[in-house]
Amino acid sequence: MTTAGREQQIAGFFEGLDLVEPGVVPVTAWRPDPEAESPAAVDAYGGLARKP
Repeated sequence: MTTAGREQQIAGFFEGLDLVEPGVVPVTAWRPDPEAESPAAVDAYGGLARKP
């Protein structure tokens, strides 16, 4: 499965909800520490959503 395919699959869990920016992204990129060098590469995606 491609990276885009994984993101779309995970985005399906948020169907009917309002995704908070930046949406479905690698978990290390969601709220990166500005003082950290570069985040480690992980195969984990996540997101946060609100009920409308």
